[in-house]
Amino acid sequence: MTLTQALLASSHVIVPIAAQYYPLEGVIDLASTIQATKRPNPSLSILGYLMTSFDIRTSVSREALAKVQEMFGDLVFETIIRNNTKLQTAPAYRKSIYEHAPDSHGSKDYEALTEEVLQRLEMNSALRVVKEANR
Repeated sequence: MTLTQALLASSHVIVPIAAQYYPLEGVIDLASTIQATKRPNPSLSILGYLMTSFDIRTSVSREALAKVQEMFGDLVFETIIRNNTKLQTAPAYRKSIYEHAPDSHGSKDYEALTEEVLQRLEMNSALRVVKEANR
């Protein structure tokens, strides 16, 4: 499936941005693709911009976050996905981060993102429990 096809089938987009210089350039290209896709899919909207691969120790990460916040304001998720070795090793074990390292920063970051996404979509996290109970 191409990016355009995925966007045509979507109502919301989360734009991940690695906390580095070059990914910021790619976001501008993606914005034009999203705008072009909105013509045939007017319900498409950006749910938020997500900073990933964030390392608080580096000025590049901090500068990238500041630039993204300046560019996109309230659309930037409060949750930041920090660099985490466990996130990188989980796929090698064919496990989710929740199975591989449930107490890791990666697991906690993605749980916080899940809650924030549900909040932006105006959904209650209890819905997940209801859906799981119906299986």
